Amino acid sequence: MLLFFSYGTLQFDKTQIETFGKLLPGTKDILKGYKLNNIKVLNPEIINLIDNNSHPIATLTNNPNDEIIGTVFELTNEELNKINEIAMKGNSNIKKIEVILQSGKKSWTYTTNNLK
Repeated sequence: MLLFFSYGTLQFDKTQIETFGKLLPGTKDILKGYKLNNIKVLNPEIINLIDNNSHPIATLTNNPNDEIIGTVFELTNEELNKINEIAMKGNSNIKKIEVILQSGKKSWTYTTNNLK
């Protein structure tokens, strides 16, 4: 199993069921040294799913007082690939990185340092 830290719509039951046909196992966690900004959503599939054309994105600050509260999910390789396909489709400003969460868990998440 792989870990993925979500601070956005993947935390919603509706998104999980529409994307995977089931609820995902996950626990609350915190990502330190990052803050949330908004990024324009270019993928119509995501716009339809979240009913919005912007979405939060983690931005590195290196400030230990900055933090993002979210959920770390256990995913299969196939599920993580599906998230990647949807989230990164048509948006070159998003990148997947490995982070260490406050719990000490190593997890994948999305970030950008190129906000527009």
